[in-house]
Amino acid sequence: MLPRSALRDRQVFTADADNRLRIVAASPQLTQGEIALFNEGIAEGTRIVLAPPSPVIEGQLLDLHPDDGLMARLLPGNDAQ
Repeated sequence: MLPRSALRDRQVFTADADNRLRIVAASPQLTQGEIALFNEGIAEGTRIVLAPPSPVIEGQLLDLHPDDGLMARLLPGNDAQ
């Protein structure tokens, strides 16, 4: 499950173990409201880049900042609004 805003032209931007930008082809199984559900293409635990740099250059070193508020809303069983 990802925020729908993470999906851009059937691609999702991710960060690898070295904090480098990777572009992954992905098609959601379902989109509803602001949520996109994936059953393949995006492994659990993958770090998603919601605000990629401009221009987007695959392999570019990223300065990552977690969005704790978004994570709290996406985690199962969390009642945050």
